[in-house]
Amino acid sequence: MYAGSLGINPGDYLNPDGSVSVGLLPTAGSINDGITSTSFNASKISNNLYIANGDTVALPQTSTSCASNCQGGLTSTPPYTPGTATIFTPAGEPEFNLMGDSVNTNSAQMWASASNGTGAPSTITIPVGIFDIQTVSTMLNTIGGLTTGGTVCTTNNGLNAGTGCTNTDSYAYITLNFGTSANGATTQTETFALMNGVTQANILDGATSGTSGSTSDYNVTYLGSTYAVDTEQVWSSTLVGPLNSNDTLVLDAQEFPVFSQFQSLYLTSVSITDTGSANPGTSNHEILSAVTVTPTPEPSTLLLFGAGLAAVGVTRFRHKSVKA
Repeated sequence: MYAGSLGINPGDYLNPDGSVSVGLLPTAGSINDGITSTSFNASKISNNLYIANGDTVALPQTSTSCASNCQGGLTSTPPYTPGTATIFTPAGEPEFNLMGDSVNTNSAQMWASASNGTGAPSTITIPVGIFDIQTVSTMLNTIGGLTTGGTVCTTNNGLNAGTGCTNTDSYAYITLNFGTSANGATTQTETFALMNGVTQANILDGATSGTSGSTSDYNVTYLGSTYAVDTEQVWSSTLVGPLNSNDTLVLDAQEFPVFSQFQSLYLTSVSITDTGSANPGTSNHEILSAVTVTPTPEPSTLLLFGAGLAAVGVTRFRHKSVKA
């Protein structure tokens, strides 16, 4: 597939469909995957600050044969493969390998924003360095979400930040950075607003955590062309325990388009920034569980596909002629 042409970083994983999943967090021990982050919590999705100790919840399985959730964690020596893990593939969505570290190989890890909303945003930057990317898919939720006090304002239906927002302390966004070489300077960027209830819902939804709402697709326009941002809840599981019983853990996926003008460049990195505070009801704190990037199919692949279709057409034509 793309193994020979992709500049995959340590901790990244080449999926069977040719896409690439980011595998490791900044706490990856001895493996340097190049991810940088400020003001964050890197902890397990379950039994942490957001799911109280004493409560339990099922986590996405990488395969039906996994003894536990088997997500996250890669071998500590090259080529940094996910050990026992296969790929979590939500129906109709990109393939995901949940982020993890090289130490705790039996946990689903996450990056959680720790922005204080007073000029100290949380940012995670994930190096990619791959040429000709079509889409960037994320698995993003919010901790509490923007639930009261106005809306997060954006221009162009979610493309880039707007002005006059009534909740400027709750703004979060994802930026795709492009350049002319894999590790070169950024020359072009795309920035999409992350809006609770549009691109992402709360990671907890239920009796004690409040209702997170549902995600919805939307379109953005760039230089006269319209592109779709596809969003969907891809996984959920009910909590069991004394504190948050009957709440639901949900994971939402988002697929951001790379504009045609930038597909001839390298996607150098992906950044997620959160400016919100931790106050319930006014927070849009981000929780990142996975990132997958999908390159444009190689020309040889497209030619083979076209040749296959042509062969099918010829066969059908001949079959029809014989019957005639």
